[in-house]
Amino acid sequence: MALALKAFAIFMMVAMPLAGAWIASSLAAYASGPVWAAALSGALVFPILPGVWEIIARLRRARAKARGANVRPPILTTLDRLILRTLLLSTTFVVGLLATYPETAFAALATRGDWMLGGREGGAVSTLRRGLLGTANAVSWLYEATHDRPYSDLEGDEPPPPHGSGDSLPVTTRTHGDDDASTNVGDDTPPVVRRTPDGKPLWPLPSTLEPSIAHVPPDAEKSIATLGAYIRASESDPFLRAKAVHDWIADRISYDVPAYRSGHFPAQDAETVFTTRKAVCAGYSLLFVALAKASEVDAVLVAGDARTDGNDVQGEGHAWNAVKIDGAYYLVDSTWDAGGVNGDDFKKSFGTDYLFTPPEIFGLTHFPEEKGWQLRDAPIGRGEFFRQPMMAPAFFAAGLTIVEPTRSQIEASGSLAVRVTNPGHLFLIGKAGREGSSDAGDCGVTSDEDATLTCPLREHGRYQIVLFSSRKRYGTYSYIGQIWVNAN
Repeated sequence: MALALKAFAIFMMVAMPLAGAWIASSLAAYASGPVWAAALSGALVFPILPGVWEIIARLRRARAKARGANVRPPILTTLDRLILRTLLLSTTFVVGLLATYPETAFAALATRGDWMLGGREGGAVSTLRRGLLGTANAVSWLYEATHDRPYSDLEGDEPPPPHGSGDSLPVTTRTHGDDDASTNVGDDTPPVVRRTPDGKPLWPLPSTLEPSIAHVPPDAEKSIATLGAYIRASESDPFLRAKAVHDWIADRISYDVPAYRSGHFPAQDAETVFTTRKAVCAGYSLLFVALAKASEVDAVLVAGDARTDGNDVQGEGHAWNAVKIDGAYYLVDSTWDAGGVNGDDFKKSFGTDYLFTPPEIFGLTHFPEEKGWQLRDAPIGRGEFFRQPMMAPAFFAAGLTIVEPTRSQIEASGSLAVRVTNPGHLFLIGKAGREGSSDAGDCGVTSDEDATLTCPLREHGRYQIVLFSSRKRYGTYSYIGQIWVNAN
């Protein structure tokens, strides 16, 4: 038993400093800091500082003996003292890092915890990578315990559905119109909803308003109840009825940028939002639930985190919806389909990218607090969510496929090659901007079926690579995704 305890103590003496060095170096890799300096911290807590501590203690005893003091012999052996001092220093170091940076530490371990393996794959390397990232998942509880959940109290009492309760509409490449989505107010030509033989719509749906929503009589917009009655009478198809709810909210409600920037939010209840026509995501989602109920559409609010253009891999608090049609759930985000934030202004731009979006695509940017609302057959953890490439639904709606990189944050030197399968021969643009700088360099592009964007990384630092696409060389280019790169 004594030998077993001693062996365990020696193991911990080695493991704890390594854990501290791993956390510190992953934090440095995540923030594009000096990894070598962070890794050196492991050598400080063992053996440098414990060794210096032992030397100082011995010198003090020697001086005391020289003065004639009665110095008792040490109770513990040199190895015992080395073990205890190392455990004290390394535990303090590890706990200090996790307590000071609880959320960032987990994000760093989940995304860059395998930084020392580079881009290598196969054999023992893959096994070690799985072990490192699996160990990182063990720290997710700390993230969850300290992470702000601004919209969790808005969720209703309905429990998340069991795995497999969600459905995924068939995905097809968007071929109609330009990439610049706009409403069809004044256009009497109904949008063409492509469908499967069994009647299900194909995703993405037309990025135009349902005709019933483009021409709502004034009397129907007096209240949520009257608007719901109008939608019920106008739309018999359950998918188009849910789309009508989505379309009215995404088209009529403007995002309250001043409230978002200040963090001081006016009332976000459905009645207030319906009256003021302004909201943040909570108001959009609460109004969706109320208007859906009035329209006889089964809908719930879902709370979690979402990653947008400009966010890092963690994202921020967000709220969206799920609708139940013919016994299956589908995901909807009317906030993001209403437009975007440009500085301190809201730019209205109606779209349908986040309407009935397949869970695997929706889940690249949205992570619900309750795993069931992922609607995936096999839900993923927060660490895997952080590692996913931050591609927008428009990327998949355009028929594109990411070949490499396959992570949300990577390391590169001099330049980064982004490889994309581009069967539709779209025109692609890439911008490489250094964090904190307004300048962005253009990526060199080959727009073949196997397209490559070569993005310059001119100096050390953290870069955001932002991707855009268009069907016309001189048309409107739409945002399709981003990748964070640490240039060394």
